[in-house]
Amino acid sequence: MSHPDALLRWPAMSAAPSRPGWNRPGWGWPEALAVTVAGALIFAAVFFGGASGDGSVLWVGGAAVVAAAVALGAASLGLWPLPRLDRPARAAVAGLVALVVWTGASIVWSIAGDESWSALNKGMAYVGFLLVGVTLAALGTNTTRTVASLLAGVLAAALVWALAGKAIPALAAGDASRVARLHSPVGYWNGLALLADAALVLGLWIVAALAGDRLLRAAGGALVYLAVLTGLLTGSRAGVLAGLLVVGFWLWLGAGRVDSAASAVAAGVPAALAAGWAFTRPALADPGHTHADRVHDGAVFGVLALAGLAVAVAAVLLVPRLVTGRERATVRVLVIGAVAAVALGLVAVAVTSGNPFTKAAHGFSRSECTNTASRFGCTNNNRLRWWGEALDVFRDRPLGGAGAFAEVTAQVARESDAGFERFLHDLTRALSVRRSN
Repeated sequence: MSHPDALLRWPAMSAAPSRPGWNRPGWGWPEALAVTVAGALIFAAVFFGGASGDGSVLWVGGAAVVAAAVALGAASLGLWPLPRLDRPARAAVAGLVALVVWTGASIVWSIAGDESWSALNKGMAYVGFLLVGVTLAALGTNTTRTVASLLAGVLAAALVWALAGKAIPALAAGDASRVARLHSPVGYWNGLALLADAALVLGLWIVAALAGDRLLRAAGGALVYLAVLTGLLTGSRAGVLAGLLVVGFWLWLGAGRVDSAASAVAAGVPAALAAGWAFTRPALADPGHTHADRVHDGAVFGVLALAGLAVAVAAVLLVPRLVTGRERATVRVLVIGAVAAVALGLVAVAVTSGNPFTKAAHGFSRSECTNTASRFGCTNNNRLRWWGEALDVFRDRPLGGAGAFAEVTAQVARESDAGFERFLHDLTRALSVRRSN
C-alpha cells in the first residue's frame, strides 16, 4: 500500500474519489448520515454490547442489519454510491456470509442447538456491521477517515474506563474482587483485548498518517500505550497474539514502517513496564483480595500508568527526530530487540511453568489456567480438548452429528423398525390364519 490509511479504506475496493484533507467541507447528506449512524453503532456495540451474552444482539446487531439493508437499498435506487468490490474483497465478504450460513445449518446436528442459534444471531450481526463498513467505504476516503477517528475515540474512552476501574476499584464492575482481569466496560476480557488490538493498529495509523501534526501524533501514541496496557491486563493470551499479528500486518501493509515500528516500541515498552508492575501486586492481578488492598495498590497503579503515558507520548514525539536519517540502524536495533524479547519471554515461561516445547509435545489441556498473574505462563488450553471432543463426534457421526437432529433421526429409525416389525408380525399372523381356514 502506498498510503498509511489504505488499510482503513479497503485497498480491494474502488471507492468514489474525494478531495484531500482530513475533513471535507460541505458534506452531502449521505456522508453526514453515514458518519452519524456509524458512530452510534460503534458506541452502542462497545459500551452496550452485552459481553458474550445475547441481551444486546437484537437491538445492536439488528440496528446494524437494518442500516446495511437501508444503505444497500438506497444504493440500488441510485441514492447512495454503490460499493464496488474487487476479487479479494468479494472473497472476504463471501467468506463471512458462508460462515454464517454454515453456522445456521449446523443447528441441525449441533449437540447444543441453543448455542448454535446464538452464534447464528451474532453472525448475522457481524454481517450487518461488515456491510455497513462496505457502504461507508463507497463514500470515499474522507468519510472512512472520519469514521475511523470516531472509532479510535470510542475505543480510547473504553480503554480509559477499563484502566480507571483498575486504579479506582469503585469504578470497576461489581465482580472486580472475584475476577481481577480487566473486562469493563465490555464485560468480557477477551472481547476487551480484541478491542485493544483494534485500538493498537488505529493508534499506529494516526501516528503514521499524521506524522506532521504533533498533537495528533501524541494522541496516536497515547492510544497505542493505552491499548498495550489494557491488552496485557486483560490476561488474554489470544488477545496478545492477535495484537502481535495486527502490528505485523500493519508493518507489512502500511507506509512508514520504521516510524510505526519505532513508535510501537516507544509507547509499548512503558505500557509493558506498568503492566509488569501490576502483575507483581496480588491485589491487582489475583482475585479474592480485600477492597482496601485493591484501593491502595490501585492508587499506585494509577500514578504509574499516568507517568508511563507521559513517557510514552514524549518518546513517540521524539521518534521522528531519532529515526530520520538512521533508518537502517533503527531496523537493526528493532530486530535485535524483538529477538531478545522473544527469547526472554520463552525463558520466563520456562522458569514459571516449565519447558513450553515439552508441554506442547505432551498436550496442553491437562489442567485449567487460573485467572491470576501466572496466566501468561500457563501453556494449557481447554479449547484444544473441546475441539478434540468435537472431532471425535464428527468421526463417529460425520453427517448426522450428535445433536437434536441425530436424536430425532434415531428415534424415527427406532419407531420405523418397530413399526416394520409389527407389520411383519401382523402379516405373518394373517397369512397363518388364512392357511388354517
